[in-house]
Amino acid sequence: MRNIGKVDIRGAELQCDIKTRPLWNISYTLSCNYTYQKATDITDKNSSTYNQQIPYIPYETFSARASATYRSFSLSYNALYNGYRYVLGENIYENMLSSWWTGDVSLLCEIKRALYSVRLKGEISNLFNKQYEVIRSFPCRDALMLLP
Repeated sequence: MRNIGKVDIRGAELQCDIKTRPLWNISYTLSCNYTYQKATDITDKNSSTYNQQIPYIPYETFSARASATYRSFSLSYNALYNGYRYVLGENIYENMLSSWWTGDVSLLCEIKRALYSVRLKGEISNLFNKQYEVIRSFPCRDALMLLP
């Protein structure tokens, strides 16, 4: 962790939500979110990190969730993309963390009664077992679960 005196942040965010009317008792939803963000250090013009992307802030992120619902069942797929970023203020190849994708799938069943409702959900996280780092040399949560 490190404090940065002044940062200039510019970017754009796009969001899309689509939901269909039921067709053969199945309704579909799609939600997407894309962010482009340039967050640069503008503290000291004489610094080697001046006007460079601040550490751990990716230029791009994207998430999408698609689901199909039939009566009380819902099947969903969630995708998450985190673009490349740097671990230090100097934006050089040696300080770069690669971008990564991950995908999750879930099945939800909701049972509604007059006095209560019950939701049962099963989920497979990181469906394709993608290895990624959020912080350099710190393994992701899913990799920790695989350790003996």
